[in-house]
Amino acid sequence: MPTLDPRTTRALLGGLGALTVAAVFSAVVAPTTPVGAVCLAALICSLGAIAGLGWPALREASATPWGRRAGDALALGLVTLVTWKIFAASVLDGRAGWPADFGPHHANAAVLADALAAQGRIPRFTHLVGTGDAPFELYPLATYLLTALTTLAFHARDHVDDVIAALGLLAHLAVGLAITRLALRMAPWPLAALAGIAWVTDGGSVFSGGALALLRFGMSHQLTAQAFALWALAIGAGTIAQRSLTRSVAVWVLAALGSATHPLGLATVLGTAAGLVVAAALARDAKPVRLLALARDLGLGAALAAAQWAAYSARVTAHGVHYGNAVVPGWEFADQLLDAAVPLESFPLVTAALLAGGAAGLVSRRWLPTVLAAGAVVLFLPYTDWAFLVPGLAPSRWTARWPAWRAAGLAKPLLCAASAYALALLAHAPRLTRAASWSAPQRAVLGAGLALLTLIGLRGLTPLARDHARMLDDQAISEELQDRGGWHQLVAWAKATAPRARNPERFGRLLFLTGGERQFPIYHLVAEARFPTTTVGIVPGVLTRERMDGTTAADLRRWNIRWVATQGEPLALGDPATERRFGAYTVRELATWDGKVARVEEGAGRVVTKRFDGERIELEVSGAEAETLVVLGVPWYPRWRATQGGRPLPVYGVMARARGVSRVLALRPRDGRVVLTCDGPLPSDGRGLGLSLLALAAALGLVALARVPRLAAHARAAAAHARDVLRPLVGPSALALGVLAALGLAARTARDLGAEAMSVHPTTRLAPDARVEVREGTGDYRPCPYAPLSGTFECGKYGRVYGSMPQLLVDGTASWPFSVPATTVKPFKDGVSFRVTMLRRTRGTFVSAAWGRGARTTLQIDDGPVERVAAGQRLFELGPTPALRRFVVEIEPHTVTTSFGFVREESLDLDRESDVPAPPVSRTPAPSEE
Repeated sequence: MPTLDPRTTRALLGGLGALTVAAVFSAVVAPTTPVGAVCLAALICSLGAIAGLGWPALREASATPWGRRAGDALALGLVTLVTWKIFAASVLDGRAGWPADFGPHHANAAVLADALAAQGRIPRFTHLVGTGDAPFELYPLATYLLTALTTLAFHARDHVDDVIAALGLLAHLAVGLAITRLALRMAPWPLAALAGIAWVTDGGSVFSGGALALLRFGMSHQLTAQAFALWALAIGAGTIAQRSLTRSVAVWVLAALGSATHPLGLATVLGTAAGLVVAAALARDAKPVRLLALARDLGLGAALAAAQWAAYSARVTAHGVHYGNAVVPGWEFADQLLDAAVPLESFPLVTAALLAGGAAGLVSRRWLPTVLAAGAVVLFLPYTDWAFLVPGLAPSRWTARWPAWRAAGLAKPLLCAASAYALALLAHAPRLTRAASWSAPQRAVLGAGLALLTLIGLRGLTPLARDHARMLDDQAISEELQDRGGWHQLVAWAKATAPRARNPERFGRLLFLTGGERQFPIYHLVAEARFPTTTVGIVPGVLTRERMDGTTAADLRRWNIRWVATQGEPLALGDPATERRFGAYTVRELATWDGKVARVEEGAGRVVTKRFDGERIELEVSGAEAETLVVLGVPWYPRWRATQGGRPLPVYGVMARARGVSRVLALRPRDGRVVLTCDGPLPSDGRGLGLSLLALAAALGLVALARVPRLAAHARAAAAHARDVLRPLVGPSALALGVLAALGLAARTARDLGAEAMSVHPTTRLAPDARVEVREGTGDYRPCPYAPLSGTFECGKYGRVYGSMPQLLVDGTASWPFSVPATTVKPFKDGVSFRVTMLRRTRGTFVSAAWGRGARTTLQIDDGPVERVAAGQRLFELGPTPALRRFVVEIEPHTVTTSFGFVREESLDLDRESDVPAPPVSRTPAPSEE
């Protein structure tokens, strides 16, 4: 091939240089002109060609320690940058601290900050939030405490909502960075960054995690716990290649913080530990003992926090709101997976990548993808009702409160990291990896083409990305929930009125009557004006029953309602002469309000409230007799105790009003001063302390073994001696254990055969325990065959019958519903009836309800009458003696999925009469409240 002489070469290079300079000039100076735009695109392609030419050198550089550090920094930096660009404006401008649950969170965090500043301790009760609440015991405390301490550290008492939003954003980012850090161990940095960006940009939902839960609901509790738990895994990953006591201690601390911050953090830690056990059996690139050691470290961290989460779980199960939701039937879960709806994601393509990452991780034989995929599967299991119905775990007080949708939110971060592994497999396909051995011109053409495709893709996706960011910003602003001008006027009025509202002798609350999401923002008045505020609803109060659940005259009187308010709605309650308007907000005063926190309800006497704050109430009683009963407008909570003259005074619980469900405090005092304090004991006090101390001893022992070589040598010698002694006993021990296990299994099977049923429903096991029939119109009933794999009765073209766990029962008017076992019918056409016959050994009191718009449900027990069951709960007394009874349920669903529940009352503890001491019966009749 002839070569060019030097003069021609210089001329050619000069021409190319001049053309390049002209192209750069046109692209920079006039990029809006056609020529400038084309030149800019050409320059981008040229940069791609240059990158293609230097691809082998770039790969070598990226493989060096400095190159890997640079890639890690770029990935983490990109995730941080994207998070900042999308969310920073909403947080810094104060627009993310208003909607939905931000109100109660703002109120509680402000109350806690005030108590820490004034008293230096965490209060157990507050009278400003709702009708009275114990949020720091019945809601995860750690994030509230972090918010309050941050508020005090930055002197941001007037901007607590901004602190909540900022800390939530940092937690959201921390989860994204943990995902990226884990992905960097499996994939190149661009793919790892993509995994982290997929998390931080996902809108998600309130239950399944994502930006929507943060921006609209202020749900930073779960995010903070997940951040601790995921970073425990990310840091602990370093101990797989090389043992490190420092990293192990960090894992203990982070796992303990994650477990203590939120119950779902505990679930993440334990789910990840289970994934490590699976990886120890499957992975080929790590020693099983190292994987089991990391699982031990995670479990040790969870055990260290047992004194917190064990006591919290016991308290919230007994007294707190349960934010559960209906558990998904197993066969529906498969349908949701095929529809790319689980886990919930803003982008269906990302959902596909998440599922692909999970599948690839399970078969990877590499430890980290296996841990992520197996952990996600473990966390996903309780998303379906099979995890509860097949082993017979439901009904129970715990499963009734299980938030199934949050299982998807727990699995999603693990799947995000695993998706990077699936993309890395695609990126390392043979045809792509061989590109490094191509000739220089081929690499240049490939680089230019990829640069052009990237440019086209970015130009197409940028508007969609901006629309997505604007949607998230709109969720944060939620202008439709707030009339800003009227709100500021309302706050000014509340600040001026609050001292009068908190006067112990003339205490009064503001009741906000607007429902839906607009009921929550009124709690901002508590934080901004220290104004006692409540609503009638299921979420803002934490105490399960003991809160306002109606607006009758007795409710208004008992809970000291002085003002009523609405936003953008007509106001029927209150004196029209006292009406005030603040933009869209209307406030009236009740003429019937008397300001009495404590009243004499039976007998003679007079009582005056001298002090009324969060944890101390002082009453002055005069003219009391033996029959005198003083009742307070304060919710019943077992910690309340009273003294008079230095001696204990019994505290009772009575109904807040006749035919109600809420309970309030009551006393039978003598003349003199009565002091009530919220510092009595609970049965849950001290729960988990033994496990925490045992874990602490184990942690200190591990530190000692690592730091004292002599102890480590003795431990290894003892372990070796134990192995020598136990090795001959392995065979006989295995045989003995097998026999004992077989005997135990037989005994448990015999016990289950004669066990009493706590609910009546078709099970989802491999064998049917019910007879299902179907008919159309008034024809004859025909049997429906049972499908053992799906656990459903298939009635052909007429419908499907199966056991499920919908939300049917409640334990109070204003209570979040329970998830309970039920008989569910999914009809495929109208005019069809289903009959389900079941034999169950039962006794005691059962509560029942049915739900299906327009449906008709009846129940017949043995040869008794046919009873109609509707949405209203009914009690069925089956007698104290266990007996095998026949239950026949007939359902006419009318094209709507219908569920029928029949659950033993004590399994859910719907009636807590035994937990609340009632006052001695008086001979003096109580005055009527209605």
